[in-house]
Amino acid sequence: MAARRGHTFPNEINFPARPTARQTPIERKGEIPQTSNGKAPQNPIQALAKDSHKRAAKLLGYGLILDTPEAWQAVASVWAARLTTGERAAILIAALHSLHPEQAEVICAHAFSGGAA
Repeated sequence: MAARRGHTFPNEINFPARPTARQTPIERKGEIPQTSNGKAPQNPIQALAKDSHKRAAKLLGYGLILDTPEAWQAVASVWAARLTTGERAAILIAALHSLHPEQAEVICAHAFSGGAA
């Protein structure tokens, strides 16, 4: 899968064509329950998360939906501005742990070879 702006992925990695694409339409099974004051209950993430964390999570969604090298570069740039080094490192470690060791090794080698921005 060749990407624009010099971003290419090694052939050893077998990425699905669109791993985040919606396969079937989502049917609405019911309405959001209402509280006694008539308002929908507040999501705990909305109530407790830091603003920078909410924005980072939303940006991850945009990156997954758009799924272009430019979108992922924008995600990386905004995360660099909004998240601490430790928070970004935690995201990296979680993503690497979701891969098979061989895949993680190839991706790390590619990222540090100058093939990725």
